[in-house]
Amino acid sequence: MSRTDKVDDIALQLEEADAFEDGDGLKSAYIANDESSHKKTKAERRFITKCDLVIIPLGCLLYFVAYVDRNSIGNARVLGTGMQKDLGLSEDRWSTLLSMFSVIYWAATISGAFSGLIVYAVGNSLRLDNTGRESWRWLLIIEGSMAMFVGLLVWLILPPSPDKLKRKTWLLSSDEVLMALQRSSKRTQLFSVIPYACASAVIPLSLLSDRLNIKGPFLLGTVLFSCIGYIILLCEVSVAAKMVAVCIAASGLYTSVILLQAWIVANMAGYTKRATTWAMAEIFGQCFGVMASHVYNTPPRFIKGHAIVLGMLLYAAGMIVVLMWWMMRANKQKMEEKLQYESEGRVHPHKLKSLEDVQDFHIDFKYII
Repeated sequence: MSRTDKVDDIALQLEEADAFEDGDGLKSAYIANDESSHKKTKAERRFITKCDLVIIPLGCLLYFVAYVDRNSIGNARVLGTGMQKDLGLSEDRWSTLLSMFSVIYWAATISGAFSGLIVYAVGNSLRLDNTGRESWRWLLIIEGSMAMFVGLLVWLILPPSPDKLKRKTWLLSSDEVLMALQRSSKRTQLFSVIPYACASAVIPLSLLSDRLNIKGPFLLGTVLFSCIGYIILLCEVSVAAKMVAVCIAASGLYTSVILLQAWIVANMAGYTKRATTWAMAEIFGQCFGVMASHVYNTPPRFIKGHAIVLGMLLYAAGMIVVLMWWMMRANKQKMEEKLQYESEGRVHPHKLKSLEDVQDFHIDFKYII
């Protein structure tokens, strides 16, 4: 059985398990302006299932290698003599390098574990003394090569976008190519570019927050900015106003993600606590992604989904205010306690302990507001 036949067979099995039957075939192709556009025909469901069985795994693979590649920067710092030491980078320059890296990448749990296995193997087998090259260089070469190979593989396998389809491919038949063209709209695709372009323009705010060493107020501002977008989306407004609302929401949300990740890492002291907190944040973040598919199911205005997200954003804004108050209070208490010990000529117990022992409760650790 050929690769195309296998995909067709799986799609057909899933299709037969669906209780909804429609005999109109390709004649009832999806039309965006149709009131019943969310009800897909039998042929359309089969077409979408085939695409999902190919595109989603490829997307997951790209996502995976991207984060494996991202984890290499941290591992390279501690592998062998260390990338930072070998390149003669100061702490400020290394921090700048990590900031630039974080703008491009986020993190994933499974890829972190896989990257750890590679680091272990490289550290044991590919060392300076037996290869003439530092271990961290081998790490970057291996993980970078993986990313390049997967990128080339996906480029060869993934079908072109609908507007570039001219004939049948290994995945799609001629009729399905026609359906893809009917579903495609260059105008719609151009509209999807605008919110992401706006979000990219606002991301430099995160760099400003790094320079000022302030996170909470910036994060509160971007979250509330997103709230404005969702409030507009919940109102009866024109299409143009909705587009503006989407741009506002996207600009605030994407910047909030970067600021939140930086805030979490900066205020967690001790490797164990920081790693645990980061892992929990990533797990909960993925859960919200799954939840989105269940709350955005009331077309065409998606009132339920927008309302739930707005409620969560308002809750987040409240929690940001509480956290800033708590951190300022904790910093003040630490300073007062430290001054009291100094005035009495005593050594604080925390002075004999590390951040790993006391975490961010250490008397010398200051929370970044």
